[in-house]
Amino acid sequence: MLDGIYDEEVALRRRLLFRLLRRFNFDKPLYKSEAISDPVPRALITSDYLRFDHGQPVAKA
Repeated sequence: MLDGIYDEEVALRRRLLFRLLRRFNFDKPLYKSEAISDPVPRALITSDYLRFDHGQPVAKA
C-alpha cells in the first residue's frame, strides 16, 4: 500500500518541478531571491576567468 503512495508522491513532485521550470530561462535567469553561494568559488576565479567579466558582480560577499 505504501508503494502506491510513494509512487504518487514522486509523480506529484516531478510535475511540480516541471511546472516551476516551464518558464525559466536558463540563458537569462531571473533570480527572485538571494543566492545561497557564489556560482564559482572566489578561490577558483583566475585571470583567465576575469577576462570574460563584463563588470557584473558575481555575488556580494
